[in-house]
Amino acid sequence: MPDPEGWPSVFFHPELKLLLVVYVDDFKMAGPIESMSKGWKLIASKIDMDTPGQVNRYLGCDHVQEKNVFLSKDDHPFAYLFDKSLPDPAAKSAAAAHRTQDFWEVEPGRGVYIRHHCQPRKGCYVPDEDVIRDCELSSIRCTDAMFSSPEGDAVPEWDQYVDESSKLTQGKEHANMWVGATYLYKGLC
Repeated sequence: MPDPEGWPSVFFHPELKLLLVVYVDDFKMAGPIESMSKGWKLIASKIDMDTPGQVNRYLGCDHVQEKNVFLSKDDHPFAYLFDKSLPDPAAKSAAAAHRTQDFWEVEPGRGVYIRHHCQPRKGCYVPDEDVIRDCELSSIRCTDAMFSSPEGDAVPEWDQYVDESSKLTQGKEHANMWVGATYLYKGLC
């Protein structure tokens, strides 16, 4: 049966306790060894397929099988799927909290490209000409910055910067280092 929580290529057979992941013509099944042959026979009764082999390459990655490895439910990398009280490590807040390198976030429905600055900088962010052209960015840029003062205090500031003549080729300099985010907008000008 397909997973009811929106995993369209993941299937679970409740009687055989088998989990099947399908990607195009790649199948990977996990579960009790005594149920495996029954599971593969059920699939083969519906489609023409090669004889299943041992786990090796799947989705371009080499997979290694280890035996007698026991994890508690909390140690499992997908424990949050089994226990909804555990936080999802891939959730935006958890992922963003551990980032140390600058990264992009795109909100296509709003036409906004957000460059998150984790590395301290002095100047406003100016994307490469290729990014401006390929993303069809306008000359409007808003920066949400957290400045560090000479006294070591963090000072927040919101800066809206529009430079029609330079089309984002000039970067404004600030006296202190800052981290934050630059919001770049698609084709508003």
